[in-house]
Amino acid sequence: MSAMTARHWELEDLDLGRIDRAAVGGDWLTFKIVATASFIETGSDLYARNLREFFADDPDFARWLAHSWEPEELRHGAALRAYVEVLWPEFDWERRFRAFLDDYSRTCTLPDLESTRALELAARCIVEMGTSALYRSIHAYSCEPVLRKLAYLIYSDEVRHYKMFFRHFARYQGREGRSRVRVGRTLVKRLLATRSEDGRSAYGHVWDFAPNPDGQSLDASYAAFSRDLTGILRRHAPPEMLADDPEAARSALDDRRCRNAAQRPSLRALAQQRELGSSLTHSALGAGPRSADPADPGRQWAAGAQSSAYGAAQKTVPSSAHPSAWVAATSLRLVRNR
Repeated sequence: MSAMTARHWELEDLDLGRIDRAAVGGDWLTFKIVATASFIETGSDLYARNLREFFADDPDFARWLAHSWEPEELRHGAALRAYVEVLWPEFDWERRFRAFLDDYSRTCTLPDLESTRALELAARCIVEMGTSALYRSIHAYSCEPVLRKLAYLIYSDEVRHYKMFFRHFARYQGREGRSRVRVGRTLVKRLLATRSEDGRSAYGHVWDFAPNPDGQSLDASYAAFSRDLTGILRRHAPPEMLADDPEAARSALDDRRCRNAAQRPSLRALAQQRELGSSLTHSALGAGPRSADPADPGRQWAAGAQSSAYGAAQKTVPSSAHPSAWVAATSLRLVRNR
C-alpha cells in the first residue's frame, strides 16, 4: 500500500475485473452512495476553478490546487464512475451527469465562497473531513473488496487534503486575525448546514434508477437516504480517523469479515439518533459553499463572550455524539489555542 500511495494510485490499480458482483447485488444503498459521490467528485473542477481564481496571487498554493488536489479529486470521480458502470451498466452515467452539471454550475460560483481566504479554508477543512468520514465508512461498511480498496484510497487522499488546507488556513489566519467567533461560526455553519444543495442535486439525478416500491417522492427518498447514510457514518467513522498517519488509522478499521446481509442490524435502527449525524452526511456530500456568510458581528468581543461562544459550539457538537462533532470541536480548539 505504501508503494502505491507514494506514486499515487491510478484507476488501473483497482482491477475492476475482480469486483465481487454477488457482494453488491441488490444493495441499492451502495449504488446511491457511490453514484451520488461520483457526480460530485467529477464536478469538483468547477469549485477547483473558483478556488484557483480566489488564490491566484498565491502561486505555491494555486499550483498545489491545480496539479495535486484537483487531479486527485477528478481521479476519485473517474474511479467511482467506472465502478458504477461495471456493476450497473444500464445506468446512463454520462447523460445523468450532464444534467446534474447543468444544475450544479448555476450555484457553484466564485461569489459563493466565504468572504476571506482564511474563512474559506476553514470551511474547506470541514468538507474534507466530512468526505474523509464518508469514505472511511464506506470502506468499513462494504462487503465488496474492490470498493473497500477504492474507498480506503480516497479516504487517504482526503485526509492528506485536509492537512494541506488546514496548513494554509493557519497561514492566512495568522495574517487576517479573524475573530475566533467568526471562524467558529464558519466551521459550525458548514458542518451543521441543514441542507446540502449539491448533494441533493446529485441524488436527484440518481435516485429514480433504483427500485422504488413504495412510490416515494424525491424529497422522501432523499430523507430516507440521508438517514441510512447517517447510520453508516455513526457506526463506522470513529474519531481516530484523524490519526496523523493514515496507515495507522487504517489499522483501526474494522476488518471483520462481512456478515450475511440478513445478520446486519437495520440501517434505520442505526440511524435513530441522527440529528447531529445528518450534518456530516450533508458535509460529506457537499463540495462547495452554497450560502452567503452571515453578517460579521465585529471583532470587538469580551473574553467571557468568546469563551461562552466556544463552549456553546462544543456543547452543540459533543464528541460522544458523532465523529463530525469531534471534527468540529477539535477544529475549534485548534483555532482557539492559536
